[in-house]
Amino acid sequence: MQSPSNNAPRRKPHTEAFLQLTIRNQQFDLAYQAISRCHKTAGLKPKSMMLLGASGAGKSTLLHLYRKAFPDAELEDRTLRPILYISLPSRVTVNDILSGLLEACGDPEPQKGTARSLLNRLYGLTKSLGVQLIIIDEIQHVLPEHTHRRTQEAADMIKSIMDRSLIPFVLAGLPHGNRILTDTVKGKHSEDQLIRRFNASVQLKPPALGSNAWKNLMAVYQKTIGVPCINLSSDEMLKRFYLASNGLHGFIANVLEHSLESTDGNEQICITHLSEAFDVSSCADLIENPFKMSLPQVERALALRANV
Repeated sequence: MQSPSNNAPRRKPHTEAFLQLTIRNQQFDLAYQAISRCHKTAGLKPKSMMLLGASGAGKSTLLHLYRKAFPDAELEDRTLRPILYISLPSRVTVNDILSGLLEACGDPEPQKGTARSLLNRLYGLTKSLGVQLIIIDEIQHVLPEHTHRRTQEAADMIKSIMDRSLIPFVLAGLPHGNRILTDTVKGKHSEDQLIRRFNASVQLKPPALGSNAWKNLMAVYQKTIGVPCINLSSDEMLKRFYLASNGLHGFIANVLEHSLESTDGNEQICITHLSEAFDVSSCADLIENPFKMSLPQVERALALRANV
């Protein structure tokens, strides 16, 4: 008798093959190199960075790829964990961040103790694990709406860890997450400022409609989708997909994933598949289906969006 897990529904093989791919462009590769530059500074005058971009810009994909290049290593007496990664929930406090980092280190009681004791345990564990880089995702969740106090506390905590452990950070999040650097500069001496310990922020920005970068990006999707498909880089499809995604990787991949799942892997993906896929995508509640609209309607919608 098969266990229930063996009977669980799965995506079709050609859909899974597509989802395992990483769509890269020049901007993605430059951001990867920026993370590597920070990583190299571990142990001596560490330099951190911010990775910023809208939801769907590809930050999580980039961070996953970089983490995959530096996996944990099991030694006879301990585990080596070159990269420590956490993703922050909303309304997070400094103690929540410390507890999250301790949990990622394998601490059995990550929430137990004062802020000072949490920090001391973190220093010991990062040294034991050989941590070289700390990544904190969704950093914007540490930013309060009405007070700078929590922002300053988080900045001071990160600065303290960098100075004592000599481990650089990658702080990733939405563009306004940059406030953790800019909101804490006033009234601080230069040597106390977190921003002085950071390289220039890196932003993942979607290519502009009509640019070669946008056409090249969709051509890469065409090449890697792995099944027969309508020409994604035709002028018409470039406009329809831009309206559907705003040029953001996450939304493009979402539509293509649902389109692949509705085919058998041999039939060509056509505009009908794309239209049905958009109806179940994350953008369906936000805008009218651009794969059902006439091309003049799509062009008018794009013009209105550009003028907002």
